[in-house]
Amino acid sequence: MNTHFSNILIPVDFSINTEIAVQKALWLSGKEVTVIHLLHVIHTTFKAVGYYVSGFIMPPPLTIPSIKTTVENKLEEIKCRILNFGSNIEVRTHIIKDNSIQDSIISAANELQTDLIIIGRSNNHNWFPFLKTVNANVINRETKCAVLTVKPGSISRKMQSVVMPIDNNKTERKIELLSALTGTNRPKIYLVAIFKKDDPDKWPSVFLETYRTLSHYLHYPVEYEILTGNNTAKAIYAYARSVRADMLILNSNEESKINSISGMQTTDLIRPNSKLNVLTA
Repeated sequence: MNTHFSNILIPVDFSINTEIAVQKALWLSGKEVTVIHLLHVIHTTFKAVGYYVSGFIMPPPLTIPSIKTTVENKLEEIKCRILNFGSNIEVRTHIIKDNSIQDSIISAANELQTDLIIIGRSNNHNWFPFLKTVNANVINRETKCAVLTVKPGSISRKMQSVVMPIDNNKTERKIELLSALTGTNRPKIYLVAIFKKDDPDKWPSVFLETYRTLSHYLHYPVEYEILTGNNTAKAIYAYARSVRADMLILNSNEESKINSISGMQTTDLIRPNSKLNVLTA
């Protein structure tokens, strides 16, 4: 079982989103050896109207080399700040020219074999809305890599409670990710399940086995709740808010799909000042 995340990818848009993601990566690294990859995608369709880099607009006329030079310098600044945090951290920078930010993240994660992707989302309407074209569920499915979505309200908060839905899918994976997230810390774990008449008979045994593993073997304080509702994702999110959870660990299936038609997912409901993070397993 992995005890920490050692190979982290951060998509960089030079806004508060980047600062949020970097701070969370540093918090997760602790004293362990960690490689942090900073990825910026040069989106070529913005050449004609200007390019957003670190709080200002590079006005046209623009060329890819001129944008790349500015991006390299800004990435180097972030790299230096991270390296000042501790000697156990290595930082690598990557620049990709592509019209699809999401595809670039997927490609980089697969090539680098990262074990965590951290996406900061502030919901601010920036000139260059970099991460609004990114779907954590899709990235998770295409890379098999955990995706952590963080908001500004969670930066200075210690993780004290985690909501973890349980079914017959990826339960062991969730426990492994929980261990990597919490390290030696032992926040309260809220195990939840959605009751459905068509659930297989195996479901109660999976729930009980997970409870025993977390409480008896890994020594987490655990509470459990059986939820009802036609929309699994909405029921889980409402429960997480009711217990003021700091973290939700979800599968990229009905646990996190608020609306299949619009594509809305749980991360779209969370306000910028919320302390709730979402880890897509």
